[in-house]
Amino acid sequence: MSISMMVLDDRYKHAEQQFNDLKANGLVAGDFEGKVWQYRSSNIPFTSLDPLNRRNHDQPPLPLVIGKLARCFIVKEILAHPSAELIIGRMASIRHLSAVMDSENIEWSDITRKVFDRTVDSISHGRSDSTIYHRANALKAFVDFLNQLSAMVDGVLLRFIDRFIKWQTGIPNPTHSALELTSREFQQREENLYTSDLHKGIAQARWLIKQNPHLEPTAGFDRIRLEATCFGMALGLRVGEIANLPKNCLFQDPNTHTTFVRVPVEKNCIPNAVPVADLWSAPLTEAYEYLLAASQDARERALDIEATGFSFIDKALAAYRGDHPLDPGAVDQLSSLGLPVEHHYFVEEICKCFPVSPKELYSGGRFYSSSVELPRITAARIAVWIDERMHQWDWSNFLNEYKKNCYSVSVIDIAKHTKSSEASVKKSKWFVDHLRTFLKGMVHDGLFKPGNKPSHAQLFDIRNEWASIRELMLSQRGFGAGVPSLVIDIRLLKRLLEDKYRFHLRRHFEEQFSMPDDGGEASYHAKHTAKGYPSKLSDNLLVIWENQFDSISELGIIPRPLFRADLYNYLSSNSSKKTIFQRLDLRGQDGEIFSITPHQIRRWVTTAILRSGPSETAVDLWMGRTPRQSRQYDYRTAKERAEYVRSLYLAVDPPQDFLGRLVIRWREESIADEQIEEMIIEKLSILNLTPWGGCTRELYISPCDRGLMCIRGFGTDSGCKSFHLNPDDLEAKAAIESLHSEYEKILKAIFDNQTDITSSIEAELDNTHAFDQHVLFVMDMVTSCKTALESYSKTKKASS
Repeated sequence: MSISMMVLDDRYKHAEQQFNDLKANGLVAGDFEGKVWQYRSSNIPFTSLDPLNRRNHDQPPLPLVIGKLARCFIVKEILAHPSAELIIGRMASIRHLSAVMDSENIEWSDITRKVFDRTVDSISHGRSDSTIYHRANALKAFVDFLNQLSAMVDGVLLRFIDRFIKWQTGIPNPTHSALELTSREFQQREENLYTSDLHKGIAQARWLIKQNPHLEPTAGFDRIRLEATCFGMALGLRVGEIANLPKNCLFQDPNTHTTFVRVPVEKNCIPNAVPVADLWSAPLTEAYEYLLAASQDARERALDIEATGFSFIDKALAAYRGDHPLDPGAVDQLSSLGLPVEHHYFVEEICKCFPVSPKELYSGGRFYSSSVELPRITAARIAVWIDERMHQWDWSNFLNEYKKNCYSVSVIDIAKHTKSSEASVKKSKWFVDHLRTFLKGMVHDGLFKPGNKPSHAQLFDIRNEWASIRELMLSQRGFGAGVPSLVIDIRLLKRLLEDKYRFHLRRHFEEQFSMPDDGGEASYHAKHTAKGYPSKLSDNLLVIWENQFDSISELGIIPRPLFRADLYNYLSSNSSKKTIFQRLDLRGQDGEIFSITPHQIRRWVTTAILRSGPSETAVDLWMGRTPRQSRQYDYRTAKERAEYVRSLYLAVDPPQDFLGRLVIRWREESIADEQIEEMIIEKLSILNLTPWGGCTRELYISPCDRGLMCIRGFGTDSGCKSFHLNPDDLEAKAAIESLHSEYEKILKAIFDNQTDITSSIEAELDNTHAFDQHVLFVMDMVTSCKTALESYSKTKKASS
């Protein structure tokens, strides 16, 4: 065995143990060496790319070595509990790498950086810049895994690959160009992601539906989703946060009378109690009360399932049959096939007890596999009657003496005894003649003579002959008089419903809810929810029926959560279903029918809050984002940003940039505050964002002539007169800190790690030499960054 395989086998055994531990904790499902794993309700395929077979199970497995490497790598990644999307992306990159290595017949001992470059090239065809960037980074993570893959064998550290592979993706992050305000990407992103009048479309839709409930195909079809959207409009919640709101999410502080919403924050481990603006308090309270009432029945069903499983089906059907007993013909249909009456119910009975469409139970329906087709009533009645005679051999009680000492039983006689009509018997042509022949044979053999009992041999032959005829009689199943005739095995139906219910829970909680073994039990509670997230469906505010949003179907038997797709398909025209705006013909200011993604609502809320004046830090906290993230959601115009920043220069301690120091000088010269304000307004008519602060230059008309060296000379007269520092802009502060660290490293490299450059050294530098010019520039940048960061500190102290 080669060294590489020894290392891989050692790691493979360890990975298998880790997989089994994850599986025991309900985080993954499937077999370790299987083609597909399940993680967070998503499939992770360990198969080769095959354009002819799109189904993972039909694709060939990955080659042996890369298949083992992939399993070891994916287990390591899952241990960190990342999103399913990240794991799927990791696996996609490995499958592309496998395809490239297979097509070029490359061995692992010969792998080089060029192989990974060609893999990125193969990924690039027909994919977006964002996908290419993330797939390339996934490949980089796999390279890092290969570099670290080693094992200690007999006290010697062995590596899977002989040499360290130093590889960079070379793919730029497309987000960076999209955040550059003067870039075409930013303009296109704004057009695609920000709709300024979306609130009008949603408000009009909600008003029309509330005033005209008949516009809803079924009760709650529209209003549940529109009222849920109210939480997004009021608080800017993500779709996942709306779907996970607890049923007690809304409350009011008894002292301040402020309305709060308990929000399970999607990208933060700490849940928030978010205050609701007075403007939104009444609409949000109305939405909450409607949703609480509209979801009550579905929520109670979820609670019942969590407590007693699917026994509610047995109870409801048994109670109905107690009030509406089966007629004898229906009982005979079941008895003729040996079906226990207490476990089998007719479609009509199920539809009376539960809001389920018969189409779902008949052929082609999703519950058809739990059905049993029944024989015709006449055939079943006759078969059950003859079965009893054969068992008891009491024919003498039903014989006709057609002549002296000659007795018989005809088919018509049996029809009378079973209360079957002669017409129905005549229509039963597939078995009547055979039955007549059978009865005549019994007459001929004298088996109907009073007191005559057949021998064991005769009885054996008679029963065998009857079994053949009986099978023929009961062979016509499923329809009677053109009407479907079948029953549902409740045991199988409950199994199908439970499997579907657990699928909904897997999808919502992103956790495994495996079906229990026969006779076993499995919980309906999530085990790995984040803090603040309900762990039971019955604790959710939004619980709906399975077919709640299907306009042509009954509501269904089981409840389910609200999914992200329910809102996306409802508001955005990218789906095959008509949106609420298409149905009501609601159009925006551009004349086009509204098409909104739920995340656009979040961007709309962010921009609205920023326009009202709060700092970006406050907005980040309000929206449940990481600090400085609001910049990506800021769609204010340059004029609107300038209006906010002007107020900073009118404060007692203005920012320490060029304009701030100018304001201080004007005040020292006793210039009136009104004049200072006019001069600030004239100077700050617009404000564009740069990585390190703001710029009042009209960049489209007059491009920057300093090469975007905004920071250089900050705090001195040589600083950029168009650059402005916003003490609330933590994104800019982080960029300045990064710039400071970068130039300090350069300075230390030049002066052999000296931490303090004396003024005498600086004085010796000659700015006519290229190298000295470079050193002076680096020193200037370090000083400018320090001065800018000190301005942040001074502002913080002044405000505290």
